[in-house]
Amino acid sequence: SEEFYSRAKSIKWRGIDGDEVFGLYYAPKNPNYTSDGTAPLLVLIHGGPTSQRMATFYPEVSYFTSRGFAVLQVNYRGSSGYGRIYRNKLRGNWGLSDVEDAVSGAQHLIDKGLVDGQRMAIMGGSAGGFTVLKTMEEHPGFFKVGVTSYGVADILAMATDTHKFEAHYMDLLVGSLPDAAAVFRERSPLFHLDKIERPIAVFHGADDLVVSPSQSEEVVASLQRRGIPHIYHLYEGEGHGFRKPETLEHFYTAVEQFLIKHVIYG
Repeated sequence: SEEFYSRAKSIKWRGIDGDEVFGLYYAPKNPNYTSDGTAPLLVLIHGGPTSQRMATFYPEVSYFTSRGFAVLQVNYRGSSGYGRIYRNKLRGNWGLSDVEDAVSGAQHLIDKGLVDGQRMAIMGGSAGGFTVLKTMEEHPGFFKVGVTSYGVADILAMATDTHKFEAHYMDLLVGSLPDAAAVFRERSPLFHLDKIERPIAVFHGADDLVVSPSQSEEVVASLQRRGIPHIYHLYEGEGHGFRKPETLEHFYTAVEQFLIKHVIYG
């Protein structure tokens, strides 16, 4: 019913280096509940990485806003829909601009008094999962938890073993190999996992041909080794992006329980 749907509010803010950044903000909304104080925040990072989130209906947004979370969908620099100059700002900057814009967007909402800076989570799939891992490494402690689905952990492996359509995509976003190998290593979350200090929920499809499940398994191995709280679900019969109703039901329930445990009561 519509009374449970939070409408998107288009917002913009100044990024860490003063650049203008865009996003969509959704206030928590459920007519059956009220709460004192500011809301916990879930920051959603789109995949692509040069796609965008639009002011349309997203079931996952309503799932969380109806459960008391404010949601920010970050259309970080490099997202489409804001003109060529904005889209080209991710060139050479993937793993930098997207990370900074996720952090500055959340900080903007804290400064506005809309969300609780002590109760924030960041979530994304595929390229969005890459940004989640990178943000958890570069800004440890800023978000209480991360949630990554079929996330890219090793962009060096992606550049050398990806589907033909995107074969030279990485040249634009990071640099040309082999010259830029050091940059790829520096930007790949896989080589900096020890910087992650907070809980992470990891999800992957067993049949993913775009991002190998081994990438998520290496993330999980690091968390396990260092005693960082985490959950990991490998879904049989799922590829790059979850399709089955039972998978989606399990996924959202698991994410919600993880957020309740580590963000609300953590």
